[in-house]
This record gives sequence, structure tokens and C-alpha cells, in this order.
Amino acid sequence: MAKLAETRHFDSDDSSGDSDATDSDGKFAASNQDDLSWKPERKSKTPSTSSFFPEQPEHQSPQKSRQPLAMASNVSSGTIAASLMAQTNQFDRDDSLEEDVDAEYVTAVAPPGPLGLNLDGGVLDCAVVMGFVKLRDGSKGALERNGGIVPGSVIVRINGEDFSRASLNEVSMRLSELSQVPRTLVFLLPSKAQQEQRSNLLQPTVMHRTNTLPQFKEDFDKRRKFELALVMHYDRQVLSRRDCWFCIDAKWMARWVDFVCRGGPEPGPITNESLLHSNWRKMLAHDTPGRPDTAREGLVLMKDYRVVAPMVWCLFAELHGLGEAPLLARYIMDVHAEALSDGEFRDQKRLYWQMSYETSASFAQVENAKT
Repeated sequence: MAKLAETRHFDSDDSSGDSDATDSDGKFAASNQDDLSWKPERKSKTPSTSSFFPEQPEHQSPQKSRQPLAMASNVSSGTIAASLMAQTNQFDRDDSLEEDVDAEYVTAVAPPGPLGLNLDGGVLDCAVVMGFVKLRDGSKGALERNGGIVPGSVIVRINGEDFSRASLNEVSMRLSELSQVPRTLVFLLPSKAQQEQRSNLLQPTVMHRTNTLPQFKEDFDKRRKFELALVMHYDRQVLSRRDCWFCIDAKWMARWVDFVCRGGPEPGPITNESLLHSNWRKMLAHDTPGRPDTAREGLVLMKDYRVVAPMVWCLFAELHGLGEAPLLARYIMDVHAEALSDGEFRDQKRLYWQMSYETSASFAQVENAKT
């Protein structure tokens, strides 16, 4: 018995000296011994006497598997492959289940007639809802009244038929064929991320208008030179029989001279209020009898007021504007003289304004040509 134990001990040592390939196969087979039907420890309870026969190799280990290692590897490899395949199928099933859980559908029943549905013509591989249109009577269609169908939804079923992979043309033709019968439509709603993206795209974009035109800055030196030459050109000492003089406050005239000759600020609108009676506003509103263009007493020519020719007055009014006071037009150089009638004043005003526009334009062209 001691010799038998020693023999088994040496056999065990010899088996450990095999090649690396044999060790790896032995370890791989040992790891799968639970899956194999043959197990050497339970095959025989009594020790075998075959190890004492001289024809059996001395270094053969009785614990090695009598099943070929190649067969054991194939069995183990098939088990691992089946396990991996099962795991892959399980992952696929989980993804499909997750997609089914996340997807949301809306079912709507539409009566015969128009649907009031506007499909997106830019998407051809499926029928995508763009919006809704009113029916002929101006009312909302059944799909719009449903309230659950949002832009971006896709038609996936029509009366029980699967149209999830149908093109826009196929869905449109089918809806046209069923236009005279009730239709049950199933819509696949877009995901929340798609709805938020679409709502962001539909939000109006605030456009900030930028002023691309250059800012106009008037050259006052040229303006003063041009204006003085224009006034001097049309200034008159004697008028024709049909023309009249216009009275202007002397203080305003002094401001204008300071502007064109000394580089001062613009004189502003013509102000003749100081030349009129204190209640001229009531006369203008017909609350008090009298003409509002009646000058107050004590005014002196060249001290309190000046008189200019019609064309000069038109230039002043065009370039600087008029105040609230009525115009003081006289046939003679006297502010206290009889004023023009309303009809005469309208005729004179119309004629002078027309002449001033034409003359100013022609004179400006001449000055521009010189420069």
C-alpha cells in the first residue's frame, strides 16, 4: 500500500510537467467537470489493479479525463457561445421593450369627408403631420378637435392596416380611397425632445434692425454760404404790382444774420408773436372779433420788424420753418397797412411756395456744379 501511494504521488508530479497546452486544456476541462457526465472520482469505489500491469504506461495519471480534450473544449465552447447568444438576445429584447414603453400613440376616429389635416410635403418616407386646416364651413376637423395630435406625429395605422413603413404618397392615396367612409387613424407622437426642438424652431426670432446707412452730417459752412447767396440772389428793393411784402420780427432777422455771417446757431422758426396783439390767439380761434394778423401799435420799421420779398420769405420758411403766429403780408412796407384778404393771401402763398421749390432746386444744382 505504501508503494502504491508513492507511485500515485510520482504520477501526480509527472502530470504537472506536461506542456503548457496540455495544462491549459486540463485546467479548462477541470473547470467544466461539473458539466461533463464522466467523473473519475465516482466511477469506481475500489482501486483499480490495471495500474500494476506492465503493459500500461507507468506515468499515466488515473485522474486525467478519458474523454478527449478536444471534445471537452468543443462542449465548453458551445456552452459559452450559447450563453453569449442568450445574453445578446436578452439585450435585444430589453431594447425593444424600452422602445415600446417610450413610444406614445394617439388614436382618432374621423367621419367621412375631409380630415382637415396638413401633412409635411418635405418628408417623403412617411406621413408627418405639419398642422391642421379649417374645413369648408370654417370649423375644426375631428383630428384637430381630438387635441392629442401634435405637429410631428406620424400616421402608422389606418383602419387597422400597418402604414408605419409606408411613404407619404401611399398614405395619401389610401386616405383618398377611404374619404367616403369613417377612418380610424393611429398616430405615433414625437418624443419630448423632438417636440421641444420643434417648438424652439417655431419661436419667432427677434430681428434687430441695424442702420446700415451712413449718418448724415450737414456741413454748416457750406450751408451758410449757400443760404446767404440764395437770399441775396432773390432779395428785392422794389416789387412788381402783384407781389407783396412779408413782415418779419427784427430779432429773428438778427439771429439769422448771426447764423449765416458769424457762425452762430440756427435761428429756428420765424417768430412774429411779438408783433401782434396779445389776444391774437383768441382772434385766430374766432373767440374774439378782429383779424389775428393785425399788428400791435407802435411798431417801427427796421427797429421792430423788417420786410422781405416773397421769394426770400419762402426760403426762410422752407429752411427754418414757421411759428404759430399768422403771416403778416402787406402790399407796402408798413406792418400797420391793410392786410391781404384771405383769397389774395391763398393765391400769393400758393404761387410763392411753388416758385421757392423750383428756384431752390435749380440754384442747388448750380452750386453743386461749381464745387
